[in-house]
Amino acid sequence: MGPFASRNRGQEALRAAESVLRLRRWDGHELRRVRSDDVPAEFAEALACLSGEVDLVATPLLERIAALSQAERYEEAGAWTSRLRCLLRGVACAERVRPLLACPHLMAARRREVGGWELVVVRWGVLAGSMTTAPGADPRPAVELLRASARVIEKPGRVGETASIEETVLLADWVLDAGARIVEVDGDPSVLAWPVGAAARHRKVLTSED
Repeated sequence: MGPFASRNRGQEALRAAESVLRLRRWDGHELRRVRSDDVPAEFAEALACLSGEVDLVATPLLERIAALSQAERYEEAGAWTSRLRCLLRGVACAERVRPLLACPHLMAARRREVGGWELVVVRWGVLAGSMTTAPGADPRPAVELLRASARVIEKPGRVGETASIEETVLLADWVLDAGARIVEVDGDPSVLAWPVGAAARHRKVLTSED
């Protein structure tokens, strides 16, 4: 999930997940014990949630928020809403950038207003090269040249290890927008499928004010 806008928001998202999954929390020094009557979630459930199936946390939290509001405990309800929002935004961000972070090579093109094309190569979420073509020119030689001259990006040890997330977000806006055309993709093209994740189903929480 993430990245998050700040460390505090990341910690709030973590608190939201922990409150439902009942995981022991790692603070960098030691494991903090959960209460003796808490039963941690199954590994598969926790992994699914932290891999994007955020409904596993969002649904119980929304029920908790509704119960707090009904009991007129509005301050607590607001605090948990804020934590859930942080979690959802982290998931939504991951959904946006992961297609590029998981792709070894992608070339996309946009038609320029003055004519011709702008070509961009993204490898493992990193801008590897770009080029423009003249109005009316055949773009195929440029595609061949850009493919050969684009920077080599080695596969990272983990997703996003070598990429600047801020850069990858900008690339996702450019490459995966409806106005862009995918020229070529290496690997499994399904990684580029625009993710319709659980975060989008909670738009009201996502777009509410902090």
